[in-house]
Amino acid sequence: MSRWIMAALGALALLAGLIAFAPARMAHDVWLRPNGVSAYAVEGTVWRAGLHEATVRGRRVASVRTETRLLPLLAGRAETRFEIADPELRLTGQASVSRSGWALGEASGMARLPRDAGLPAALAGQPLRVEGLAVRYSQTGCETASGRARTGALAAAGERHGVALPMLEGGFACEGRDVILRLSGRSELVGVEGWARIGARGIDWSFEAVPAGPDVAVLLPALGFSEQEGAWRISGTGRAAG
Repeated sequence: MSRWIMAALGALALLAGLIAFAPARMAHDVWLRPNGVSAYAVEGTVWRAGLHEATVRGRRVASVRTETRLLPLLAGRAETRFEIADPELRLTGQASVSRSGWALGEASGMARLPRDAGLPAALAGQPLRVEGLAVRYSQTGCETASGRARTGALAAAGERHGVALPMLEGGFACEGRDVILRLSGRSELVGVEGWARIGARGIDWSFEAVPAGPDVAVLLPALGFSEQEGAWRISGTGRAAG
């Protein structure tokens, strides 16, 4: 019996060693590529990997660093801590991928407002700060979403015109199959609120501004707002990633 135990322990040790020193390219091909993550160059092992010129859910990023846990791999699930470094997106957090779906947790960093979602030029490319983002997706869509976000895109545009526009802040949630981010803010001159929905079809968004005086009403058209039924509104859509 002891020989069988020693043989079993030896087999487990061999399996653990094979996984521990397996090239990151294997994890890339088996777990990541089928779930929307690919890279031009992959280095390291499944424990610690670097993906360069990567594509994550259809978005290109310069570099992704990951540290993957062993035990979930044995159960057919990839769990990893990651760091994304790119001029358009800087994010750290943890992610998991399995046959039933994927999840993102403890994610914080900065994403620039997309340039292909119909935003006015004064707002596109401005930073959106994200804190504690957690999202869980299954085959039926968004199951849970939480976290906070804020952006000074409007405030920065207002400064350039000498008008005090508000910072926008809010949180993430699920709405149907999609993730929705609701944002709002208020200054002495204007109140703004709206949402951005992120799903398989892409991004669509809508915001409404209620000015308290004529100074802001003059600026709002330059930011893409149009007057509709006593309020100033702006909306748009962006293509689906990939």
